[in-house]
Amino acid sequence: MLTLGINYGSHDSAAAIAVDGKLLFAIAEERLSGKKHDGGFPVHAIGATLAHAGARIADLDEVAFGWQQFSAIQVADLRKYCAQDLSRAFHPHACLVDP
Repeated sequence: MLTLGINYGSHDSAAAIAVDGKLLFAIAEERLSGKKHDGGFPVHAIGATLAHAGARIADLDEVAFGWQQFSAIQVADLRKYCAQDLSRAFHPHACLVDP
């Protein structure tokens, strides 16, 4: 089972990926964006975790959000962010989603 973990909404956004419950890779968005305490949606961190795992959005079994308000989760449509720059930033197929 492949699980993507996302934390964002206030400060220090991050993403992590786990395989069968074991952490494979995690990174803070600020390490990639260069913006200290970056609280935006972790587009680069998600791309890096997927690239590290050799996975695409379509390969995920679960997406877990850490301590987000429900309204923040509702607006986190990964397809929106995939259309931006995830697919170009780290892995040519990192953000393919099924139509």
